[in-house]
Amino acid sequence: MEKTKKQQTEEKFHDSYANKTKLSEVNVNENFSFAAQENRYAQKIFGDLKGKSILDLGCGFGETAVYWAKKGANVEAIDISSASISLAKKLARKHGVTKKCHFQTMTAENLKFKKEQFDYIFGNGVLHHIDLKKSAPEIHRVLKKSGKAIFIEPLAYNPVINVYRYIAKEARTPTEKPLTFQQINMLKKNFSRVRHREFEMLTLLIFLWFYLASRMNPNKLRYWRMILRTRGTTRKVLQALIFADNIFLKIPLSGYLCWNTVVIVEK
Repeated sequence: MEKTKKQQTEEKFHDSYANKTKLSEVNVNENFSFAAQENRYAQKIFGDLKGKSILDLGCGFGETAVYWAKKGANVEAIDISSASISLAKKLARKHGVTKKCHFQTMTAENLKFKKEQFDYIFGNGVLHHIDLKKSAPEIHRVLKKSGKAIFIEPLAYNPVINVYRYIAKEARTPTEKPLTFQQINMLKKNFSRVRHREFEMLTLLIFLWFYLASRMNPNKLRYWRMILRTRGTTRKVLQALIFADNIFLKIPLSGYLCWNTVVIVEK
């Protein structure tokens, strides 16, 4: 099937990013460090992955796919970017999980898998890049009847993060659009249960620190990766902000001020 103009744009952008990234720069464990709240939350919901079949949708460089495989899952991982897939395969070889982790270039709108093939589906920052109306039925089709799918996605509302998005244009594709709660609720057309939990409100202050105090160029350094790599005083500040978030996010409607949401859907 011929790729749409949007898919071609996404492919070109992520191929370029992958080609500029060295294997030594790809860290599996940091994606589940204390700062990776959303990934750790997804891991808690999935529980024991040993022997489970999981699809990593939009796997990027393969960090999460390799992590799931190291936890005992049988992983199929896909991405629209062939350069990203090439890097992910190297990462799997580095960690010795090539027998449990397989990578393919594929679009989310046209999944080449059998009906009800996967116990779980996972995606980090993928739904806001793709055609949700076309991909949601495909996700439903390949998920087992008792299965769950978890997606970590950016939200469209917070003014601070929207300023960052405007400044960091070179670090984002022109076709991506952060999700709204209305779009999330649309998933109810395809799934029996849809729920979500929001993360990262006060922790966004770290972005201001990166930009104003540390003078980090948001077009050269992806701030979300820098959060995962915080050390020293910055790490302590981030820990305090996460603690504060856990309190403030109990306030109704506070989710509208968050950077990310974790969407959990069940068939």
